[in-house]
Amino acid sequence: SGYRLSFIVDVPRIDEFKALVSQKLPSAKLEEENAGSLVYSIRSLESNDVNTFFYYLQASHVDGSSPVRDWGMKNTTLEDVFMAVAHQNAASSVPAAEGGKVPK
Repeated sequence: SGYRLSFIVDVPRIDEFKALVSQKLPSAKLEEENAGSLVYSIRSLESNDVNTFFYYLQASHVDGSSPVRDWGMKNTTLEDVFMAVAHQNAASSVPAAEGGKVPK
């Protein structure tokens, strides 16, 4: 359950944006990052932190100071959960390499 927040951020300002999210939305967990595209997950929209964060996004967009070029939000789907579990299982089932060789 929860929500996924997707952001397209100016690449030179990614670290600035990550720090901003950590400060204003500490419950958010970074799930994916790729070339300026960041996806965070949050459990609930009920937190005052969420309101503060979205208010900041709105205000910084209006004054032109935002590192965010675009953003979106959606409910976490069953497919999102399945993909996360499959990714975790795949990562845990890879055998550990010893001396640069995969054991037989």
